[in-house]
Amino acid sequence: MSSYSPMDVLLYDFFGTSPLKSRWRVIYEFMKDKDLLNSCILGTCQSFDEEKHDILCSELKPLYVAVTRTRQRLWTCESRNDMDKPFFDYWKRLCLVQARVVDSNLAEAMQVASTLEQGKAQGFKLLQEGNYPMAVLCFERSGYIYGQKLAKASSLKADADLKHTLSPQEALGLRRQAAEIFEAIGESQSAAECYHIYDRYDIYGRASVCSSWGLFPPGRFLRSRR
Repeated sequence: MSSYSPMDVLLYDFFGTSPLKSRWRVIYEFMKDKDLLNSCILGTCQSFDEEKHDILCSELKPLYVAVTRTRQRLWTCESRNDMDKPFFDYWKRLCLVQARVVDSNLAEAMQVASTLEQGKAQGFKLLQEGNYPMAVLCFERSGYIYGQKLAKASSLKADADLKHTLSPQEALGLRRQAAEIFEAIGESQSAAECYHIYDRYDIYGRASVCSSWGLFPPGRFLRSRR
């Protein structure tokens, strides 16, 4: 599986379609060893048998991935409740799950829109991956102005880097736009780097940005000659 970590995960008939079937009851033996088993279900225990439960590990692996990759909620839906009962008894004993009836209220709960913070987090993830257009879109949907401008400036800078050799004049224009956006949102170091390559400095304006990051000593700025 990929490293992608979704907010919600749905497992549909995971236990019901598992080849282990009733052998999931071996979980009760584990619960008994951990003193988590209620006396009313002691009679349903199965002892672990390496030959009989040889596929247990392979069945636990996808379940482990689903549980650990989920960032917010793990939903499970089973058409038969007898197959999933051992694991649900274990999870309920640890106060990790809630049982819900599948109805319109549950459907609405599963369709809750991402919050602002979730959208921002996804936007920054896309930004780090260099997917600037999608990062801009994600920040726009979240109403996060700073993120929109940061992704836009980063996109302009990346385009300038690609066109630096084949189309230097166009690259300079893109880099100047990126620098102005970076400067406007307080990203002074990124702005200074763009201005440095653009090779155009103002004594009272943009040069102070470069100075603050040590690219040039104060009082020794020169406007580029054309």
